[in-house]
Amino acid sequence: MKNLLLLSLILCLLPWIASQENIQSRPFQVTIVGELKMATGQKIINALSSTQYEYSHIWNEKILTLMLNTISVKASVNGQPTMDITMSKDGIKAMSPSGKPHELKIDKAPDALKLQLEHSFLHPLCKITWDQSGKENREIIAKEGATSLITNGILSNLRLFHPAFIAQEAWEYPAEISMGNGLAKGTLTYTKTFSDASKTKVKVSGKLLGNASQGPMQIKDAEYVVNGTQEYNHQLQEWVQGELTVTINGTLSVESQETKLNGTMKFQFSYVGEK
Repeated sequence: MKNLLLLSLILCLLPWIASQENIQSRPFQVTIVGELKMATGQKIINALSSTQYEYSHIWNEKILTLMLNTISVKASVNGQPTMDITMSKDGIKAMSPSGKPHELKIDKAPDALKLQLEHSFLHPLCKITWDQSGKENREIIAKEGATSLITNGILSNLRLFHPAFIAQEAWEYPAEISMGNGLAKGTLTYTKTFSDASKTKVKVSGKLLGNASQGPMQIKDAEYVVNGTQEYNHQLQEWVQGELTVTINGTLSVESQETKLNGTMKFQFSYVGEK
């Protein structure tokens, strides 16, 4: 009797076991190094930043679930450090402007911060499917504690290197880059430069336009000119490597005072799992 019950349980579990075997997790990394220059009166402001995202694609058949693993941000203004912080499911590590290290484990964090860390790094941000034309459909499933990440456009930066792969010599695909409280949007062109049975390399080019505002500060008529390369792995059916340089021009307005804004963003992207 016990053997029959055990056999019945195994048979009931077989569909679930089979579905788990189809789930694959693939880790990626994007680093964004930015430099913005602006003039306010006689003063020149030079802002530098380096942001690194580590994230995973969790595939179940043709449904992609996006998980964020780590965010690291370093920033300085006119050579003076203003931020050096890493956040993950384990907690927060930071370096003060004077060089003093600080660490806060997630189990020691205040309730509100603990919730933010849990919702950002222990729960998925979105699910993605595609229609027959290759159009991406996002379903935001992030929990409340990750709202600020979504609002600030993190999904746009995490999806920048993942356009639909189309088996032709050149194609266009929508793209976005986060501007903070706003998005630069447009279309990028992907042109094949090399292709064989294992991989395809493409040249990437295009222009994105956007506006952003935060408090009294506004960025108006921003133009993001994008140039770079990417590589697609046919076995994985994933983009696995890429470099993009983005030249930025626009107008910065602070309480009706306007100044020219220009700079660059350099994106480095890689698949960091086994190939």
